[in-house]
Amino acid sequence: MTHPRRVVALAVGLVLSTLLLGGGWLWSTWRERTIRMREAHARLERVADVVRGAVDESLEELRVREDQRPFYLYGYYYSPPDVLAISDPVAVSPLAHPPTDPRVVGHFQVDPGGSVRTPYTPSADGPPHPLSTRVREVVTSPSFAPLRALTSEPSPPAVVEARVADVQTSLLTISISDAPALPDDAVAEVDLNAYGNVQAQDINLAQQGDSLANMRVIERGRQVPRFNRRDVTWEAAQTQQAHVTQRQNDAPTLPRRPPAGLVRARLDARRQEVAACAPGVDVVVRLRVRGEDGVPSGVTVSGVDDPDAERCVRDALGRVRFAPFLAEVLVVGYLYAPARTAEPELADATGLDNMVQRETEVEYTPMTFRELGDDLVLHRLVSHEGVSVVQGVLIDRDRIADEWIPALVARHVSDVTPTVVEAGTGSCAVREPASAIVDGLELCFEPQALRVATGALDRELGWQVAALLALLSIALIAAFAIVIAARRAQALSRQKSEFVSAVSHELRTPLTTLRMHAEMLDEGLVSEARQPKVHRELVRESVRLARLVDNVLSLAKLEEGHRRIERSESDLRAHVREVVEGQRGFVEERGFALEAPGSSEPLDASFDRQAVEQIVVNLIDNALKYGSGDEDVISVRVEAPATVIVADRGPGIPEAERERVFERFHRVARPEHAHAPGTGIGLSLVAELAEAHGGRASVHPRDGGGLEVRVALA
Repeated sequence: MTHPRRVVALAVGLVLSTLLLGGGWLWSTWRERTIRMREAHARLERVADVVRGAVDESLEELRVREDQRPFYLYGYYYSPPDVLAISDPVAVSPLAHPPTDPRVVGHFQVDPGGSVRTPYTPSADGPPHPLSTRVREVVTSPSFAPLRALTSEPSPPAVVEARVADVQTSLLTISISDAPALPDDAVAEVDLNAYGNVQAQDINLAQQGDSLANMRVIERGRQVPRFNRRDVTWEAAQTQQAHVTQRQNDAPTLPRRPPAGLVRARLDARRQEVAACAPGVDVVVRLRVRGEDGVPSGVTVSGVDDPDAERCVRDALGRVRFAPFLAEVLVVGYLYAPARTAEPELADATGLDNMVQRETEVEYTPMTFRELGDDLVLHRLVSHEGVSVVQGVLIDRDRIADEWIPALVARHVSDVTPTVVEAGTGSCAVREPASAIVDGLELCFEPQALRVATGALDRELGWQVAALLALLSIALIAAFAIVIAARRAQALSRQKSEFVSAVSHELRTPLTTLRMHAEMLDEGLVSEARQPKVHRELVRESVRLARLVDNVLSLAKLEEGHRRIERSESDLRAHVREVVEGQRGFVEERGFALEAPGSSEPLDASFDRQAVEQIVVNLIDNALKYGSGDEDVISVRVEAPATVIVADRGPGIPEAERERVFERFHRVARPEHAHAPGTGIGLSLVAELAEAHGGRASVHPRDGGGLEVRVALA
């Protein structure tokens, strides 16, 4: 017999081996799927990198292009600095036309004080351009307040402000209206926008034959200075703004620039030294004077070929000193011309017979992208002598997201096409920033993009999971069956052992009786009066022995399939009554009363006569063994269509045992029946003979107490 622990170990080993084998198979597929998923994810990231690179490269090209534009193009008119002419030429700015770049809404400039102008109209007084109106609405909105706050303008000297109301403070913002003549200690600037309007109007009139307009153009000469661009960082520009503001607060009475007469006098005082350094030579000098201390920070000399003479001129002019002024830097061009009789003038005025063009330095910060509310803008800070304006390009962020980036995606990606969504929206398997410049836009790859790479493996993985579950279920069922079979085998083995013991006991009793009575008869120990009783006992024990052997043989034949049911049409009630009457004497000797089926109308049925006899005899025998109670009565009935019923008034069978009593070798465990004879095969044989007829046997409690066994033959 197999040990229970070995059986359990075998079952557990079967389940574990199946689980490990299937789990390894599943893990291998899952690992391959993970690798493919990682590769697909990396491929989508590379696609996103390509798109993002194209987006940022194109936006950087836009930034560089806008960064290279001179500041004076942000007006409708401008004077081209590289055109040779006696007077200032005037041209329409290329920005005066609506932009052709689909990403650009329009250009604008924010002046000190927060006023906004655009290059789409010649002047603010003219009819508004639709694009100008649109740009102004955006730039003057509350979200652009941080941008407008970047501008600055030093306060002009009180005397100048009081006497010349129209004169502002810088080339970037001055208005050239019909202002009165300026005193010698004030220096007027040229507002390129207003100046361009006036100059363009006079040129148009001159071309139409207006001699006065022509005279005005000639008299103006070249007033627009030559601009030198100086690139500075945002930090340097804002530091300079703070420095100028601090100087204004500390010394609000300082002039913005030195008076023209003072500049002329200080430079003319060095005429003899310059002439001594370069005798008989026209010397053109350019001084860059710091406003904080009035000291030249650099001197450029032209027209002198001798390095020693050039160094001598720089040393002579490097000792020039001016009183501090508000402007950050003053650039002065001056001509020392010994051969000329004309009185030299300040280089940034309109004099010098146009022999020296005035120069001025304008500081630019780099164009920078910035998010303001829902808008995107390119902007820079342009400063001149402490005055700063913001110049910018309004970018159409919605069009970038809805049209421009999808067009780039279509141009650079062929197989997997992401969509452009706002950050955090959409159902995306992979999200990547659409741009390092434009915040809040993402490239969204839908889950289908990853399922394409892993679809076959997902299907295979699904089949593998199903197969693993099926194998695991089969293994569990097999393990359960093994355990149940082992337990069943143990139970059967135990029952067989008990059966062998019971059969041995059952055989020993009749054999002993038969042998004892035979020996007594052989030895003449039985009187004639007792001989009939001894003969009856010999017959009864022989019948008992024959019944036991017959039950065992019938059960063995049924198990091996050799026992066949031979049906015949007959009166079932009469046959059962006949069998009962044959058992009456045996039953009554045991102290029981036996009730046979009545002699009512016949009950025809198809049955095996020998099998029915075995059923009835075994049921009566079972009732004799366990049916003793208040009434020792065994009742046998036959009901249609073909049911044999045997009832007693014994203690009955517990409900939990009612199905098991028909199992082979099973006996209900009761203390009062522990020593009762029996093998545990009687009711099992009854059930199997009933099933061989196509019916079944069942146990039921009897009304009034006792047990009732029903055997349906069909």
